[in-house]
Amino acid sequence: QMFAAEENVDFRIHVENQTRARDDVSRKQLRLYQLYSRTSGKHIQVLGRRISAKGEDGDKY
Repeated sequence: QMFAAEENVDFRIHVENQTRARDDVSRKQLRLYQLYSRTSGKHIQVLGRRISAKGEDGDKY
C-alpha cells in the first residue's frame, strides 16, 4: 500500500477505518450453501468450470 503525502491528512480517521475493516474480516463467518436440483433429486456441485447436478447431501461443493 502506498499513501500520498499530504499536509492536511487526518491519520486518526485512516487508522480508525483500517481497524474497523480488519475487525469485519476477523468476524466474517464462512457460510456454505447447498443447491438442490428437483429434476435430478441431487445437489448441485460446481467442480472447477463444470457443474454437476449429481452431488449427494454434504458432498464438497
